[in-house]
Amino acid sequence: MELTLVIDPHSLEEIIEAHSFKDTLTNNYLLSKQYSNYIEEKKLWYSIKDANLYLFVGKEGFYRLYYHVNNSEVEHDFTNIEIVLEIIYRGESKKPIDHVNYWKKNGFKTHLTRDCYFLKKSEVTSKFENKEEFKIESVSSEEDIIFAKKLIDENLDIYTGDRLALHEIEHYSELGHLYCVYNKGIRCGILQAEFKNNIFWLGHIVVDENFRGLGLANELVNHYINEGIDLQAMQFQLWVINDNIPAVNLYQKKGFKYLNKSTLSMLKLN
Repeated sequence: MELTLVIDPHSLEEIIEAHSFKDTLTNNYLLSKQYSNYIEEKKLWYSIKDANLYLFVGKEGFYRLYYHVNNSEVEHDFTNIEIVLEIIYRGESKKPIDHVNYWKKNGFKTHLTRDCYFLKKSEVTSKFENKEEFKIESVSSEEDIIFAKKLIDENLDIYTGDRLALHEIEHYSELGHLYCVYNKGIRCGILQAEFKNNIFWLGHIVVDENFRGLGLANELVNHYINEGIDLQAMQFQLWVINDNIPAVNLYQKKGFKYLNKSTLSMLKLN
């Protein structure tokens, strides 16, 4: 499939409008600002085939695909490039079967499903008490930042959830929203959060495999909620892989509930 580099936001808006109709199958939730950033960084390409528009965002080693499908009967050649796409939907009853069938026909396979959970501030009655044997601090040192980057790269899925680049980790550190947990002075795990529109998002949480089973994830989540209370966040939100039962159980224990929003990822690897 031949890809054309997008160089002008206005032209792109016209192309998208020309391929957007009531019955169009699409997963395109990108905002104009995101388009502009990708275009400026020369990371956005497009391809038009049989009334279908495909947008490709360049990632490290693969493309993230956004689409506007108007002809679901055709098959296209997506070989020679590795692609991930995500489809957002509202609950199991709205699972996008027609999208999934189209992409399976084009050689994609289902990867994983993530569910969105939320917790209202009003449902948090008091702050959590952290165990004294564990110390949790906002990350500030270069060593802690490198440790966080290493944990994220080695433990999180490369295709879904967007691994953080080093400059992004440094940014969250500067904001005070990157936390490291220590056990007897040893770095054991990290949690990254983001405060946006009065919502405190839990972005990434990873515990070193050598220290799992000690309750460190629980301590990190307690700290995250306490920090959100201090920020006067109105709500807490996070995405979790739906078959990661220990994580789901942990969040539910804290009072998090399913927001009736999920995202299904599909892959085309070569």
